[in-house]
Amino acid sequence: MTSATRPPSPVYDDDAFGAYQAPHVANGSRSLKTMGLIFGVLCISLVGFLAYKNNEKKKQEAFNAYYQEARKFYRSNTTMGLERAAEKYEEAIKIDEHEPNTLSKLAWIYDVLTFDRGKKDFSEKRTKYMNLAKEYASDSDGTIAVTMREHIRKKEYDNAIKIASEMESPLPVPIEIAWSRALLEAGRFADLDTRLKAYEKSDHVMIKTVAGQAYRALGQNVKAKKALSQAISIERNHGPSRVERALLALDNPLNIDRVQALEDLAHLQDLGVTQIGTAQNGLRLVASSEFKRIIKKNEESDRDLGKAKEILGSANSTFAFYNAKRFHAVDKKEKALSEIEKSTKGERFQVQPWIFRIDMLIELKRYDEAVKIADEAEKYFPNHPKIEAVRLRALGSQAYALRKSNKSKSERLKSTAIKTAKSLIAKNPNRAELHIQLGRLYYIDGEAEKAQQSFEEAVKQSAKGDGEVRIESRVWLGRILLKADEMRAALKSLGDATKVNGGSSIAFYWLGRAFQKDDKERLAKQAFEKAIELDMDGSYKKRAEKALESLE
Repeated sequence: MTSATRPPSPVYDDDAFGAYQAPHVANGSRSLKTMGLIFGVLCISLVGFLAYKNNEKKKQEAFNAYYQEARKFYRSNTTMGLERAAEKYEEAIKIDEHEPNTLSKLAWIYDVLTFDRGKKDFSEKRTKYMNLAKEYASDSDGTIAVTMREHIRKKEYDNAIKIASEMESPLPVPIEIAWSRALLEAGRFADLDTRLKAYEKSDHVMIKTVAGQAYRALGQNVKAKKALSQAISIERNHGPSRVERALLALDNPLNIDRVQALEDLAHLQDLGVTQIGTAQNGLRLVASSEFKRIIKKNEESDRDLGKAKEILGSANSTFAFYNAKRFHAVDKKEKALSEIEKSTKGERFQVQPWIFRIDMLIELKRYDEAVKIADEAEKYFPNHPKIEAVRLRALGSQAYALRKSNKSKSERLKSTAIKTAKSLIAKNPNRAELHIQLGRLYYIDGEAEKAQQSFEEAVKQSAKGDGEVRIESRVWLGRILLKADEMRAALKSLGDATKVNGGSSIAFYWLGRAFQKDDKERLAKQAFEKAIELDMDGSYKKRAEKALESLE
């Protein structure tokens, strides 16, 4: 067969560079295949894109679900609620590891759990999320709040205050809370008062709690109880507000609300450590110990205090304050004084320990020292009516003690105290505490008419005050009326005193004295027995027992 007749073979062309070329096909066929290939790629890309979008949507939905669940727990502000919120936020952060709001909230939650609720096992997570928050969410609310809290713990109060004051209102809750704490610790009470007034319309449990804590620290018991009760009405299982309200009821023996204290302590015990936090449990045990001491369950009281010491440590200001009250009740006054010194050093801006310390020095007849400590307290609590009042009491008591041994100094001190009291009243005419002290000064000076006028004004001004002041003003008015043999008016004033917060040992003791003088022995006996029952620090028990003996 010749080449001319040989069957054609497949055609392969070489291009100019001798490259391999595919067999030639018709132009129409190649275009269809190319289009098919492109269509296939587009379909695959579209399917992939839709799958990606669907996956992203599911991730976003999952993230939002965790976030919304976390917010419900977060708002409760209970210890268990914060822990559950943190769990949900951590699930969310697994989906979006650098989402700023979530990192910020985790940093804040773990800071609160570690330092406020005493959950030290969370300290590593607190550090981890704080570092991440500072890196990826430095401008977020929680990060700013934790930064402020760090400044407060370092006593860099002005730095914390500056951060908040330069921000636009309204401020997020964590920043508001940190700002209030910084103002309190810095002693900037006028600024703090402005913030607290703004909180009155808030319905947030944390805002109400911090307001209650601040009012209690400043000795404004009526406002403190109102704010804390509102916090509890918002979240009935809120450990911090329950503990604070229980301690508030126990701060002063003249102003105890036994039913309220018992209710709060029982509720806290039912909740348990998991829900209220380690630190709150320690404070609960302190309050429980004090309550049981008051109702004479001494063994249980000692046991609770021992457990509280293990949790809080003996240097804790609240522990030291109530330990001082225990020593004072059993007449171990030097030990009590040592403990109360710890409390005022550890908690400068809690007014009640300072007042207790000054009162103890007056009781020990260390008047110069009492005035010195009152002057120190006034640096922390400028223009505070209770500090001003206890300072006047120290001067008046010293003047009374010196009336025989050093008459000239006694007159000088008394004159200084009266002038000071009048000057303070001129500036603050509605402060019942100052009217009481001016009345006492007139009383020891033998000016009964002026004393009665001051006590009547104190009763008038104390109408909306806390229980302690309402009781004290009515008892003093009753005493001066009793001395003047105005029996009907004396019995009314002393009877009114026994109705404040369920009464107190001092009110019932003086009511008993009034009944005794009025020859109503049966009623006198009942009053003295009630004084013994209500006695909390031992100061009126012996007097009432001696008065009962005189009736038999």
